[in-house]
Amino acid sequence: MSASLVNLVRHTVKFHSFQKIFVGTSGYGWNVIQQPVRFASNKHFDPRGRKYRRRKGTPSYMKQLMELKTPDMDTPDKVRMHMKKFGVLSRDTFMEYVDISCTNMVFDEFLPPEGDGKSSLLSVQKGKDVWKGSLLKGKNVIDRRKLKQYDTAYDDKTFADMAQSQLIKTYTLLQDVKANEDELHQLVSNFAYPKLVFGLEFKTFRWKFVESIEPPRVVHIRTNKMMADDNLYAQVTVRCHTRQILAIYDRFGRLMYGSETLPRDVLEYVVFEKHIVNMYGEWRLHSKITPSWMPQQAPLIKTLVKPEIPDREKIQKEIDTLVSGNEVDNEDETEKQEVQATK
Repeated sequence: MSASLVNLVRHTVKFHSFQKIFVGTSGYGWNVIQQPVRFASNKHFDPRGRKYRRRKGTPSYMKQLMELKTPDMDTPDKVRMHMKKFGVLSRDTFMEYVDISCTNMVFDEFLPPEGDGKSSLLSVQKGKDVWKGSLLKGKNVIDRRKLKQYDTAYDDKTFADMAQSQLIKTYTLLQDVKANEDELHQLVSNFAYPKLVFGLEFKTFRWKFVESIEPPRVVHIRTNKMMADDNLYAQVTVRCHTRQILAIYDRFGRLMYGSETLPRDVLEYVVFEKHIVNMYGEWRLHSKITPSWMPQQAPLIKTLVKPEIPDREKIQKEIDTLVSGNEVDNEDETEKQEVQATK
């Protein structure tokens, strides 16, 4: 029997956990040899009840546990303790989520000159910062050339206008996060999205663009590799000086921050990122740079429960009764001591 015929019989003729193979010899005719099956069947030995076995499933407690999860469970240890309370064994190791569509940092963060937008070039600190920034222009030129190797249509002026329009669109969509969640993910990277929508679930966000005080311009360009030499990301920092209207209301409808009638001048340094080796990569808002010299924002006006103010007159009466009672007790004790002394 030829080798091809033996292989055909080996894969077709089966007997439970063994195969019957017919082998022919010249002297003794045909022989039957049993051989273990290479591919064990995963079917149940009893075909009855397979419909019910198919419908049967083990209950999943993970979904119920995650619904009972509280916001303070932000570490693997706290989640593991939460699962142990319900008698569910957790995994020994937690693998962090790896996202290659964006990075989790800002490469060589741009340092804005102190007093930018307010102070003049004649100030000492402003002159020092401008001089330090001029020394880094060579690095910007090198990284711009590398960026143009992958994005040939890149231009500083057109990109700055596109970045500002994308920033305005992002702020406009933030007024209704639930309805615009998919569109926001196209404009904002996965690194910046949680920070951008944090706290807006139970608040009302109102924003409006008034005008642009200065035209936007690119001030910083950096390219860097992650995990591999051919995995490149580009980050471009854009300076936007605009006039905006911002108002935030709490869940009770009370104003927490800003005003819907009074516009304010806002100077922003916005970082946009793109996975340049990906032919379908897009520029998305990645981070914002807040310099240390910028003044702190006004605190949010929070709505709190009104405390119970005690009645001062009632408290004063109780104190007076206690004091008078103590004086009477002291007089009785002194009289008793005098009587004992005379005896």
